[in-house]
Amino acid sequence: TFSTGGPADADLADTVAAIEARAADQAGALLGAFNIRYIVLERGSAAPWLSQRDLAVVRDARDFVLLENTRVLDRASILRHVPPAATAVSDLGAVDAPFRGEAPLASVARPSSSRYEGSGVDGPGVAWIAEASHPNWDAILGGVRLPRLDAGWANAFRLPGEASGDLTVSFRRPPYDSWWLGGAAALWVILGGVALARAEEPVPGEGRNEDVGEP
Repeated sequence: TFSTGGPADADLADTVAAIEARAADQAGALLGAFNIRYIVLERGSAAPWLSQRDLAVVRDARDFVLLENTRVLDRASILRHVPPAATAVSDLGAVDAPFRGEAPLASVARPSSSRYEGSGVDGPGVAWIAEASHPNWDAILGGVRLPRLDAGWANAFRLPGEASGDLTVSFRRPPYDSWWLGGAAALWVILGGVALARAEEPVPGEGRNEDVGEP
């Protein structure tokens, strides 16, 4: 099952469909933009994938085939350009074009699920984030907000030639997310208190000794 969540699913589904229809022979480059390194396939559906030029067979079993992508991109990195494969999935007629490999100019760490950081980043270049495209992703380099670039399903930001400093890419969560989480926590506290109070109530007939008189 291929899934990235959010709007990127449609582009990923189109990419997989193009590969299985043999409309492309560089599945590794296309899927590499999605940060997909390994692919597990049922034996009966593996043929279109085995003809790809940039997928290597890691294990060939009776019921399945395990492939490794030799063109996978880091989830986040500094590149010279937006990866062509990221935008090619929006135009399946372009997937036959050769995709040149590109070594990252700098690495970017991921301290949390909604934040990426890089130290000593210099322009020119592109900050590439393999997350579903969303306007709430912001990039700041040396205290200056970076402009967004067209990156298809993903997120990319332009690093001007004179730009230099520490890079932070973060996702701005809407205020109602915090309200919802706070409300959910309060509800759990209330429900927990009710459950505890009920547990401490004596059960009728238990915990009491009654004298029974003789007839």
